[in-house]
Amino acid sequence: MTESASDRARRLWDNDPASTARKLMDELHVPEEAIGVLLSWVTDRVRATVRTDTRHAEEDAWANPAGKPRERRAVAYRTQTGALPALDNLDLLLSLPVLVPIAGDGRQAVAWRDMTVADHKARIGMLREPITTTLETISRHEWSIKEIKRHGVRCLGDIDPALLRADLTEAGLK
Repeated sequence: MTESASDRARRLWDNDPASTARKLMDELHVPEEAIGVLLSWVTDRVRATVRTDTRHAEEDAWANPAGKPRERRAVAYRTQTGALPALDNLDLLLSLPVLVPIAGDGRQAVAWRDMTVADHKARIGMLREPITTTLETISRHEWSIKEIKRHGVRCLGDIDPALLRADLTEAGLK
């Protein structure tokens, strides 16, 4: 039976989607010209495989947080979503691999038990980024609602853009 691209990506995984994609194509003897064209696409599929595996691992690990996980186990990654196991299942919590940002643009999987203070701080920073962006987006939508009501219109498109710019500046939104 031929090994699938996803299975190859898992086997070749080196904590970097682009270099894993490159290894996969090298192993398949893809010509250099084709690699230049396909690398970004294959890299996206490697990322998707990692995300899917992570979601499955989390579902399995947290399906029964106080007990043993189901058949599949977290093998190499942990995303920033999903509930953690209950503290009465400390062995499972400590065994969870966590993706931690590293210098440059990379990430590495570190077992919770082996995370340093710097690893935990880096993880916290990584978790705060989308929260901050989401809060900014919520503020913009709340501002939009206020503007629509303030001007008694159906949508922002019914308001003069110059007036909206002035109101936006006044509200201090980015």
